[in-house]
Amino acid sequence: MRVNVYAEELPIERRTELVVKTAETGVEFRGVRIFLQSAPALHDSEMDDDRSAITFWGDPKAVAALLREAADKVEG
Repeated sequence: MRVNVYAEELPIERRTELVVKTAETGVEFRGVRIFLQSAPALHDSEMDDDRSAITFWGDPKAVAALLREAADKVEG
């Protein structure tokens, strides 16, 4: 799967959160969610939290290493 995120969608202020979900089996999954900018016209009210986001699921250290590697490539 490919996900394209354009510069206009990147948050002006860093907007991330840790997501923790527990499966019915009791296994806990962790992810880092990065919220994207979206036009106010896409939301019905200020309470509407149907914002676009990308969530990277997996071992926190592996996710952090992946994001650092991506940042290093962008910074060149």
